[in-house]
Order: sequence, then structure tokens, then C-alpha cells
Amino acid sequence: MQRLERQRFGALLRHYRTRQGLNQMHLAAQLNLTPSNISRWESGKRSPPDRDTTLALADVLELEPRDTNLLLAAAGYMQVEGGGIDFGDPLLRSLATTLAGDMPPAQRALFRRQIEELLQIWSQALRLAAPAESRDRREQREAYERLLDESFALHTLIRLPILAALGRQSARQSQYLEARVWYERAKEAADHAGEQAWSAEMSVQTGNILRALGEREALSHYRAAERIFAAIPDPLGAARCRRKQASVFLYLGIESADDALRAEQLLHDNIAQLTALRRAAPDQERAVQTELFNAYSYLGWLHSLQGRAEEGIELRRRALSLARRLQDHYRLSVGHRLLGDDHENRGDLAEAEANYREALAQCDGIESPTKRAREQGKVERGLGATLTRQGRFDEASSHLAESLAIFRSAEDDLNLAWTLNELGKLHAARGSTGRALDAHWVARAVFEKIGNAYYAAGAGLDLAEIHCLQGALDQAQALAEQSHRVASERGHRRLLARAQELRGFVALLRDGRYEQARPLYDAFFDTVLEIGALAEYAERLIQRAEHLLAQRWYAAVQEMAAHHMLRCQGDDDAELVQHLRAELDSRRRQADAAAGHARKPAALDARIADLLSAEDGA
Repeated sequence: MQRLERQRFGALLRHYRTRQGLNQMHLAAQLNLTPSNISRWESGKRSPPDRDTTLALADVLELEPRDTNLLLAAAGYMQVEGGGIDFGDPLLRSLATTLAGDMPPAQRALFRRQIEELLQIWSQALRLAAPAESRDRREQREAYERLLDESFALHTLIRLPILAALGRQSARQSQYLEARVWYERAKEAADHAGEQAWSAEMSVQTGNILRALGEREALSHYRAAERIFAAIPDPLGAARCRRKQASVFLYLGIESADDALRAEQLLHDNIAQLTALRRAAPDQERAVQTELFNAYSYLGWLHSLQGRAEEGIELRRRALSLARRLQDHYRLSVGHRLLGDDHENRGDLAEAEANYREALAQCDGIESPTKRAREQGKVERGLGATLTRQGRFDEASSHLAESLAIFRSAEDDLNLAWTLNELGKLHAARGSTGRALDAHWVARAVFEKIGNAYYAAGAGLDLAEIHCLQGALDQAQALAEQSHRVASERGHRRLLARAQELRGFVALLRDGRYEQARPLYDAFFDTVLEIGALAEYAERLIQRAEHLLAQRWYAAVQEMAAHHMLRCQGDDDAELVQHLRAELDSRRRQADAAAGHARKPAALDARIADLLSAEDGA
């Protein structure tokens, strides 16, 4: 069958090339390929190219969406959006007849009948998949399921794309539990039919669903897919799976030093192997550059999480350079958005805003309506967040409202909830704590509806912070303990550290003295130092001291700052420790001066002095 697929692709490519009046040399020159590449594809001596190269061929040949989809289907890939292939087209029927001609006479009638039934089913399926403003989603789902029932009379392979389409539709609407069922059914069908590429792809999609649900089980599915892609072999598919494995650590929190090392090793291996593949397979240049863009972006994110901000930004810029070379508006937008995130995390808000606005401009060039809307919603959210931090609340509100409208229209509940969380922070910054509570409550409810306990627990801690501002300490404590329980049960240690710190702060606010909070903060420091996350919490500790200063709780500031200065001493990041210790000591001195007291007891000061002198000596 593989030979027949090659012949089908070659016949179509030759038809479109000659129709355009191009010879093989001219077509190859426009794609930086050799004429022998084109010749071998057209003669069926070589397997069809990767999806990106197929799309590049369609672009040079100036194909309409329908013809682009025919070429993609012949190469074994899914359609582009809005192409609406008519599988009843005479050209495709002629192709089916040609294929049947290679079969023994006894099988031809059955083959022709199955092809005709398949064409009828898929012409209906693709009409359903084409965008339509008026189409009711429930009717669309029912129609897909009818097609699925009809397809059971045919070969297993016919069911695969329908099952995958149902999974994609559920995932786009944040119906992740349903999507997981469809993808797992598709994988079972693929395994039964011996279709390894489909099986691997369905494992990847199942992993994506589990990651969206906050489940680290996603790792095992990505690893299984990597093994299949390596065996096929499909080096690009294997590379994508390695990056996806690293993404689990990034999205769900790096829980240990081993996690960080594993994620970094996966991404470095990826970059090295992609660079080698780029030299060995020039016909896959575009696809390799696209995957390199993703790998550099993720590695930059990892470095930023580890407090290596400059390295992170440099890697993001390298990714952006690749996007420029690809002339890919979608990845240009993503690259600028991610740079905006990095600059915002560093507090460089003007640079963050500039990158978000450039990302917004790039959105206009994204061809796929679905991709364009989702990316624009994310950029609007990032821009709203950075404007909130600048105190430009009206502008921030406008951008966050636009993000909400986009995700509500797309029925993308996961992104909708993230935007609601940012809206809650905007209301809190404005002093509208009641509206902030409403936004965070709804976000938490949406996360729970999706089934993502990890993000729901994080939203619960955001709610608890608002209750702290209001002085509603009982509610804050209850929410912090709920999130603490979820983090403990599921092993989310980064989330656990955040819950431990908040519980300690609530205990301090409730009692007014630091003694009650000390054991809780000791547990927090133990967790933070074990997972190497002090960079993530340093600014939070300084903000806590500032809050206490504003409340004129000077004794609490003195004790808290002294305790934190001692506990953070064990972190390996000397520069970060010195910064945090200096900032906390500054707040302690402010409390000393405001209270009119002498410095803390001599024994404690002597202990701090000993630590400092020991470090200087080292």
C-alpha cells in the first residue's frame, strides 16, 4: 500500500505542476530543493514529504484550499481548515479506480464499493468540519456520531479520522474528559489496525489532554509516543514528544532538582538532534525550524523559571529569529508574546508592553481563524496583565474584556478561566475586592468543571489572598487548607509551597505575632529549598514584610525578616540569597526605626553576623 500512496501523491503533484506551467527545476528552485527531489516524488520512488513541505509546495503552485487538501490527503496528512475537500470529485474517484486496478479481480468490486461509501461519509464529515457561524454544536456532534456508526461497517482505518475529529472538537471546547475518551478509542482502533503513526499521534493527543487536566500521567503517554515515532522511524515526531515531556514539568511545576535536569536534558537533546536533522534532510528544513522554534521557546521558559532571566530571554530571541526566517505570523506572535511574559516577570513593563503589542499586530496575518482567535485572546490577556501592573486600569480592563469575549465565543473554558484570574488581579489592584472575589470564584469553578484540580487549587489560593486583604481570615485559612490538601495528595510541591506560605501568613495576621507562623514557614522553606524554587518566592516574602510595615506590625516584621534571612541561607543561588537578605534586612531596619527600638537581640544578630562572615571567608 505504501507504493500506491507514493504513486497517488506523485500523480497529483505532477498534475498541479504541469497545470501551473512549471518544470521540475523551476519548482525545486523556489523551495530550495533539488530537481531530483521533485522527480522522485512524482515518480513514486520516494515517500511524500513532511506536512510543512507539502504546504510549501501547495503555496508555490498557488493551489486553492480544496486542491491543497487533496495534496495533503494524498501525502497522508489531515486537511487545512476551511478547505472543504469534495471526496466525490471525479479526479479522486478516478484515482480510486486506478488503485483498484492493482488488486486481484476478486477484490476489485468490494474495494470500489468501500471507497464509494468512504467518499460519501467523508464528504459529509468535511462539510461538517468547515466553519459555519450558524451551525449548532450539538447537531454537529450528533452528525459526527452518526458518521461514526456508519463507518463501523467499513474498515477500522475509516473510523480513525472521525474519532480524532470528535476528540479535537471536545478539546477545543475544553471538554477534556470527553476528548480523552475519543482519543483513547482512536488509539485502540489504530493499534488494532497496526497503524503506528496514528497510534503515536493519539498518544500525543491523550498526553495533551492529561496535561490540560493537570495530570503528570501525561509523561507516560508522551514517552510511549516517542518510542513509536523512533521505531517508524519519524525523528521529527520523536523530537516533538521529547519537547512535550519537558512541557509537563513546565506547565505543572518543577517538583525537584531532578525534574529540572530532566527537562533541560530533553530540550538540549532535542536541539542537538534537530540541528543534525536539519543538515541531513534539507527537504524538511521548514518543519525542523518550526520544531527548533518550539524547543528554544521551552528552554527559555525553563531558564526563566530557574531565575536565569537573561539566558531565558536570549533563548526566546533565538526562537523569534527562527520565526522571522519562517515568515510565520503565528509563531512571530507567539515569540513576541513569550518575550513579553519574560520581561513582565522581570518587572521590565515597558519592554513587555512593546512585545505584546507587536504580537497583537502579528495576529492579523494568521490565516487560520481558530489559531488567530486563540492567539489573540492570549496576547490580549498578557497585555491586560502588564497594563494592570503599570496602574493603567481602564486600558487593562479593555484588553481583558476582549480576551474574555474571544474565549467565551470559542467555548475555550481553560483559557477563559486564566483570563478571569487576571481580571481578578486587576480588580484587586483597583481596590475592588468584591469584584476580584467574583472573578476568582468563577475561575475556580470553571477549573473544577474542566476537572483540573491543580489549577482550581491555585485559583483557591488567589481567592485566599483577596480574603486576606479584606481581613476575612477564616475564609482565607479554609481556602489555603483546601489547596494545601490537594497539593499534598497529588504531589504538586510547587503548589504545596505556595499553600504553606499562605497558611503561615494567615496565621501571622490572625495572631499578630510570628511564633504561630514560624512552624508553617519552616515547612514552606523546607519545600522551597528542596525543589530549588526560592527565586519564585523571593519577591513574595519581601511583599509580605512590606504589608506588615504598612499595618505597623513592627515586631512581626522584625521577627519575620530575621527568620527568613536565616532560612534562605541554605539556597545555592548566592546572588539571589544576597538580594533577598538585603531586602529583608532593609525592611527590618525600617521596622526598628519606626518602632524606636534597638536591633533584635544580640544573640540573633551575632548568629547572622557569623553566617555572613563564614560566607565571606568561603
